[in-house]
Amino acid sequence: MKLEEIYKRIKYKPKVEEVEDDSEFFYGDVEKDWEWKPKRYEGDCETPNFEIKIPNSRNGLYTTKDQLSKILTFIDTIKKKRLKNGITIIPIATTSKRNIYIWGGKQNVSNAIEYMKKIGLLVEYDSDYKYWGYKDEDNYPKTYLYFVDNEKKLIKYCEDNNITKYIPEHQKDIKIKKVKLDIIEKNKTFNEEDVIFKSKMELHKPASVSKTDFEKYILYCLYKNHPYLGLVQNKVDEMNEKYYKNYPDFQIRFIPNIHWNEDENIIVGIGIRGTNSFCNKKRRKRYWIKKEYGFVLEKDIKSSVPRLTLSINKGEWVDEDVDIYELINSEFEPGKKFTNERRKAIKELHMSMYFDDSSDKKTSGNVLYRMKNKDGVVKEELDEVISKLRKAVLKAEGGKTYGNEIFYVESCVYLMTLYDLLSAGIMTWFVYDCFYSIDFEDKEFFENMILNQVKYNFNDFMKYSKSYLERI
Repeated sequence: MKLEEIYKRIKYKPKVEEVEDDSEFFYGDVEKDWEWKPKRYEGDCETPNFEIKIPNSRNGLYTTKDQLSKILTFIDTIKKKRLKNGITIIPIATTSKRNIYIWGGKQNVSNAIEYMKKIGLLVEYDSDYKYWGYKDEDNYPKTYLYFVDNEKKLIKYCEDNNITKYIPEHQKDIKIKKVKLDIIEKNKTFNEEDVIFKSKMELHKPASVSKTDFEKYILYCLYKNHPYLGLVQNKVDEMNEKYYKNYPDFQIRFIPNIHWNEDENIIVGIGIRGTNSFCNKKRRKRYWIKKEYGFVLEKDIKSSVPRLTLSINKGEWVDEDVDIYELINSEFEPGKKFTNERRKAIKELHMSMYFDDSSDKKTSGNVLYRMKNKDGVVKEELDEVISKLRKAVLKAEGGKTYGNEIFYVESCVYLMTLYDLLSAGIMTWFVYDCFYSIDFEDKEFFENMILNQVKYNFNDFMKYSKSYLERI
C-alpha cells in the first residue's frame, strides 16, 4: 500500500454524505472556553445596589481585598467582550481555564460568582448549563447579567482603597510552609529531579498531603528543574500587560498543566503550550481576524515539530533550506522521486508517527480509523507501511523523538521570538508556530527577522535545557 493511497483515503469525501474536516490535528492543551459574543439585555431590570461590606472577622479586610483584586483581573479579561454601556448577558463557566487560572479551582470560581452577585456586579440570567456533552459545542455554562455601571463603581472603590489587579502567580515564587514541605519530603516516592515536563510519569501524592499543597510542591520542583520556564513566563507577563493589554484575545496563556489519574492521587503527566483564544480557530477562519486587525504578513516555521526535533538531536538549529519531509522520504524509500503528493502524505501522517507511541499495529489501526474510505484495505499491508514510515521519521529526525514535550521547547523558542518582534515595535499575533503582523516593511525582511531570532532563541534555550532533553 502506498503512502499516497493512504493520504487519499484519509482525505476522501463522499459525494453526498457530508464529512467533518479533520485536516488539522492538535496534540496539546487548547483553551476553548472563551468563544462567546456579547448580547444586550433588552428587558426591564434595575441596576442592583453596589455595596461592599467588610466581614467582621479577623481576616475580613484581607479576604475582601483579595477577592476584589481577583475580580479586577476578571474584569480585565472581559472588558473587550462586554458592551460599553447597558447590561450585557455573559457566560461564566466554573470549568473555564481562565477563571480557574484566576481563582485556583472550580469551587473558588463558584464562590467568586456568588460574591459578584452579592456586591451587585452580576445577576443570574439563565441557570441552565451542561458540561457533560460528547462534543464541546454541546456544552454551555450559566449566563449572567453584567452591569457596567457597577463595574465602574467597583474599579473606583479599588482605586480609593489601593487595591490593585491580581497577577495570577506562575508559581515562580511558590511559598510552601516548612511543615508541609517536610511531610512531602518524608513521604514522597520520587526525586525532585523527576519533576519535569513529561507526558508519562507516576508522582504519588502522600495521603497526608492535600492535592493543592502537593501541586504547589510539584510546581516548586518544576521551576527548579526548568530554569528557562520562569524567564519565558516573565516575558509573557510583560507582553500581555504592555502590548496586549487592550487585546485580551491576543493575550498568551503559558501555564503548566498537571494531569492527575481518575482517583487524583497520582500525577501522570505535566505539559505546557503557549496558547491564546485564537489558537483553536482553523486557518480558514483566521482570514477575518487578520483582515480586522490589518495583519497582512504571515510566516510559519516550516515543519516545526520535525525541525525542532532534528535541531535538538543535532544540538544546533536546522535552517529551512533543509526539507525535513524530503529527508523522511529518502529514508522511507531511497531513490523515490519526492513529489508534491508524497509530501502531502508524509506531512499528513507525520503527527501520528511522532505522537502515537503505541505499537505499530495499534498506530496502523488508528490510521485505518481515520480513513473515510476503507474498501479493500489489507490491514497487514498497512501495518508494514506504518512500521516502515515510523522508522524513517525516527532516523530522519536524528534518532530520538520527544512526544508532547516538544511543545515546551516550541513554546519557549517562539514566545521569546514573539517578544523580540514586539520589543522591536512590530505588532504581531502568534498562533503555535505562525506569526502574523501588520505591513511595516517588506515580507522578506519580516521573515528573515523571525528566522534569525528563532535560531538565536533556540540556541539560547539549549544552553539551559540540554540535561532535561536528555532525560525524556
